[in-house]
Amino acid sequence: MIVKLIEVKNTNGNYKLNEVYLNPEHVVSIRPVSLGVNESQFPDGLDKSAEFSRIMVNYGNNGTSMIVTGSPDMVERKINDKRKLLKG
Repeated sequence: MIVKLIEVKNTNGNYKLNEVYLNPEHVVSIRPVSLGVNESQFPDGLDKSAEFSRIMVNYGNNGTSMIVTGSPDMVERKINDKRKLLKG
């Protein structure tokens, strides 16, 4: 099952939101993270009280991390939601 999350990406000091599709079977860890940005750098369309999580993802011998919107609890619930089954 693939899940859609919103990634927060830092591009030249400006933060942008991107959709990212993730295979939950490759998630290694989820930790809370603070962006530590001022209001002028905050992504458009995102509430100032939003929480963020760093997801560590395993890709074979490599790994990567990304910052996504939502608390670790919320992200965990989303990636473990078994009700979203694809019909095929």
